[in-house]
Amino acid sequence: MKIIFIPLSITMMIISLLFASCGTNKNMQASSKPATKDKKEEAVVPKIEPIAAPPVDIKNNFSTRFPSAENPSWKKQSILVEEATISTNYNVAFVDLGKKTWITYSDQGNVIEERQEILIDQLPQNIYNAIRINYPTYRVASATTYKSTERVGSYAVMLRPLSKFDTKEIEVILTENASLVE
Repeated sequence: MKIIFIPLSITMMIISLLFASCGTNKNMQASSKPATKDKKEEAVVPKIEPIAAPPVDIKNNFSTRFPSAENPSWKKQSILVEEATISTNYNVAFVDLGKKTWITYSDQGNVIEERQEILIDQLPQNIYNAIRINYPTYRVASATTYKSTERVGSYAVMLRPLSKFDTKEIEVILTENASLVE
């Protein structure tokens, strides 16, 4: 009676090839379907471009609120529908008191969203536990405090997959009591 020994690495390679071929087959099946587009559906296209400075009222608001801001980098974000601009926001990234900060202003000069970098160790334990329970195959890559006029949230956390086969990062927004924000 002969015993055949197949090393674990060869077995794992065969299994990964099987899974890869299944995923490829699914993608091929999905892409072979004809694309249908509803005529009522409009193409919404974000256009982001670097700018030297925003409008004067936004720049004054920013300068007054963050007098010690270092290296502000401005971008103009326009939302286009059928080549017509329907809204414009201004994003600024800068360093304030040693922390990276990002702010989004509306074209009227109101703050829409504000984020400030924090160390992963500064996340409250309940936030960290909620991430570990809801995303067990991911790890925390970075974290920011989060304030927004458009949705509730206290922390924005970037998650990286633990598996080297999955490359998709996920951003999760959580409230102070660790509830996930959709």
